[in-house]
Amino acid sequence: MIREERLKTLSEYIDAHRIANIAEMMSCLGVSKATVRRDLIELERRGRIRFVRGGAATVRRAPASESLYRIKEQAFVEEKKRIGAAAAKLLGEGDCSFLYAGTSVRAMVPCLPEAMRLTVVTNDLMIAADLSARENTEVTVTGGQLRQGYYALRGYRAEETVAALKLDIAFLGCDAVDPENGCYIANADEVGLLRRIIGSAARRVVLADHSKFGAGAFFNFCVAGEIDTLITDSGLEESTAALVRKAGIRLILV
Repeated sequence: MIREERLKTLSEYIDAHRIANIAEMMSCLGVSKATVRRDLIELERRGRIRFVRGGAATVRRAPASESLYRIKEQAFVEEKKRIGAAAAKLLGEGDCSFLYAGTSVRAMVPCLPEAMRLTVVTNDLMIAADLSARENTEVTVTGGQLRQGYYALRGYRAEETVAALKLDIAFLGCDAVDPENGCYIANADEVGLLRRIIGSAARRVVLADHSKFGAGAFFNFCVAGEIDTLITDSGLEESTAALVRKAGIRLILV
């Protein structure tokens, strides 16, 4: 990896995590501690990050664009595994569920009980591929326009597919959560599909690690009252957890 590509990857990683320690950045890049430190000095010189004790933090107040899929895959991996496991427990025998595109929801797939009979609809090609070997799961892919680099289908055809469905439960990811105002994404083109899913599902479950609370994103796709359950990790501040519960949302901390 040439230096400019490495600097871009490191900057995106820190923006996605908001704060990262040296060991995490070494693992992300596959380089030495000395290389990470040199790269951080250069990023600070360019005004892209600021140093904090043990690592670096983003200087961006709100993301201008969504993080790359490969960066999202590397963010809060252990937290997503716990969140995915908790989400999988909400499924019942014979449920028809929607698994929305994204790395947080995809973390559910390894935790789905093998013997449980399920019907899954998804707009995520990676999730569909992961589910293809499961004998007891009927998988439907929405169709629609493929979002380049994110393995997600969207647009008119995807929305029309969902509009014709009656879903028992929908599992949704997001780019930001405001306990009082709802959930947000950075990509406007997916708002219509998310609204269709919310309208078709009897229960709506949002999966979001603690970094999503207070994060910046532009486009609201649901208000707090439309969320039945929110699953996040134990890194969530208690004051924020109290706001979630005050909004009438069932909160699951893992």
